[in-house]
Amino acid sequence: MAGGEATLVAAVRGRVDRSEAVAAFASGIPGGVRRLMYGPLRSVAQIHLPFRLHLVTIRRGRRNQCMVIGIDAVSGDLDLYRFDEPWPSQAVVQVRTRNHLEALLPSPAAGDIVAARVQRLMYQRVGFLAIGACRLDVQPVGDVLYVPYWLGFFGRRETASLVVMDAVRRQIEGVKVRRLVEQWITDSPAA
Repeated sequence: MAGGEATLVAAVRGRVDRSEAVAAFASGIPGGVRRLMYGPLRSVAQIHLPFRLHLVTIRRGRRNQCMVIGIDAVSGDLDLYRFDEPWPSQAVVQVRTRNHLEALLPSPAAGDIVAARVQRLMYQRVGFLAIGACRLDVQPVGDVLYVPYWLGFFGRRETASLVVMDAVRRQIEGVKVRRLVEQWITDSPAA
C-alpha cells in the first residue's frame, strides 16, 4: 500500500489479529447494513498510526488524577487516545512495516493541543467557576508510539469504501480516522 522500505516502529501490541479482523469485517459491525451499503469485503490490511504520549495530572486540592493521553502525531486532529497503563512497556512490540504514517506534529505542539483539549473537558465537567481550583500539568512521555488499526476495504466493481478498526480496542473508528487513512492512501507513491 505505502511502497518504499519497511521501517521498524515501536507499537502497542494489538488485541485483534488478522483472522479476527476479517471475521469482524465479514460479519459486519453492523453486518447487514454495511454489506448492503458498501458491498462485500474485498481486502484487509493493517496500518500503524503514530501517537505522542503525555502524562496528564489534574490537581484539585489534595486530589490528583493521573492519566496517559496520546494525541495523533500526524495532525493532532484525531480524538485523544487514553492509555490504560502509565507506560504500556510490556504491551509494546517492535514492528517492521511499510504501512505507517509519519509523525509530523512536533512534541511541543502536541503537548499544547493535549493541554487545551483536557482543559476544555475539565470546563465541561466542573464548570468555569470550579476550574480555578484545578491545576493541569502535561508532560511528554517517551517518543512516538504507534497504534495498530485494521482496514477493511469493501466494494463492488470500481467502487471502494473503507472501514477502520482499532486493533487494540476492537472498535470501529469514525470519520476522522477514516479520512486520515484515506488521505495517506491517496498520497502514497504506490497508490
